[in-house]
Amino acid sequence: MAARMSFAAFAAFYDGRPEGERWELIDGAATRLAARSIVHQRIAKNLQKLLNAQLTSVRPGWHAEWAAGVRDPEIDGYALHPDLSIGPLTIQPEQIWTECFYFVVEIAESRELRYAKEWFYLSHKHCRGLLVVSHEDVSAELVSRVTRGVDEWTSQTLSVADVIDIPDIGAIGRLGDAYADTYLEVSP
Repeated sequence: MAARMSFAAFAAFYDGRPEGERWELIDGAATRLAARSIVHQRIAKNLQKLLNAQLTSVRPGWHAEWAAGVRDPEIDGYALHPDLSIGPLTIQPEQIWTECFYFVVEIAESRELRYAKEWFYLSHKHCRGLLVVSHEDVSAELVSRVTRGVDEWTSQTLSVADVIDIPDIGAIGRLGDAYADTYLEVSP
């Protein structure tokens, strides 16, 4: 069994990798990610556009970033690159990782990876939710933090005509809008 890698060790490893390789640190293990398909990239870019249009009016200090790194200094052994992460608008030059994120979007991958990553996202004190979008059909799951004295999580399955309504952000459009310019695109 390999030794569990810390974020500091992973960051040094990551800096030495060739440009274009995608790696994440998942529960202390460096994991190489496959290249994103064009459909995957288009779905992410469509959602980024929808999110940033909404954020401009309701949360001008927040911004949706494509493939930016997220980590939590209180949870060592994780450094992920969600498809989209919403965090503070202001960033530092050459910044790769943010330690504050409010919402993440993942285009679906293996169930095993999804649950390990979901645990990390939902454990982050600032994270209000997660949208897991399929790239095989027009469907998604929206997991949201609801505070009623204590934090609780709710889950909602979305289909093509459902509106994506994100806590603290609001409605960004129909789920079907995320699939524009893909083979899954649905006519209005």
